[in-house]
Amino acid sequence: MTKPNSSPSIKWVYDILHEAARNGGNAPTVAQFTECLQINRDAVTRAIRILRDDGMVETEVHNTRAKQRRYYITELGKWTGYCEEKKRSTRDCITGCGSKFKSEGPHHRMCPRCRLDKSPHRFIQEFGNMNGRVLSAGGA
Repeated sequence: MTKPNSSPSIKWVYDILHEAARNGGNAPTVAQFTECLQINRDAVTRAIRILRDDGMVETEVHNTRAKQRRYYITELGKWTGYCEEKKRSTRDCITGCGSKFKSEGPHHRMCPRCRLDKSPHRFIQEFGNMNGRVLSAGGA
């Protein structure tokens, strides 16, 4: 059981790992944790690290390149099945610069160079600030 003063995210991560080990299922990936619990990657990895440091969970990495890992739940004396992080896909930059880059998902469509070049300051200079429009009181 998690400590009473644990944060909710630590409790959620532990409960999911506990359930996976109890049922003999695979451990979720960090991406699946973030999607399911609606918390960021850092919070998930921090929760797993705290659980590991407290001796509640042990981790075993089978293949570091493929990021296959499983978790041992001390309370149950059981391992989860292996989870495998998906490799990031290579994507073309949407700006047309011709570069390919490793993308983390559909929300990530600009290469790092174009992302720096298209900073909000430059965007406002080129296209104008939409928030700067003034609407009249009459609705016209």
